[in-house]
Amino acid sequence: MKRGQYTDEQIIGFLKQAEAGMPVKDLCRKEGFSDVRFYKWRAEFGGMDTSRLKTGGKCLPMCPVRSVTYVSGRSAVNRRA
Repeated sequence: MKRGQYTDEQIIGFLKQAEAGMPVKDLCRKEGFSDVRFYKWRAEFGGMDTSRLKTGGKCLPMCPVRSVTYVSGRSAVNRRA
């Protein structure tokens, strides 16, 4: 898959600018990407800090294990996130 023109650190910087109160439309226009791309980045990188990038976004051993319940048909299956 082709890598985009923005680094992960830049993307997180954009997300932090939006969290700080900059309107998303203005941020996208200023930096040159679409608002759809911004929301995809927010879904992927949301809440992540640049320190978590070094771990590949993986949960560190001290993080609690999150379990998600998937319902398939009538039975529920627990899987680790």
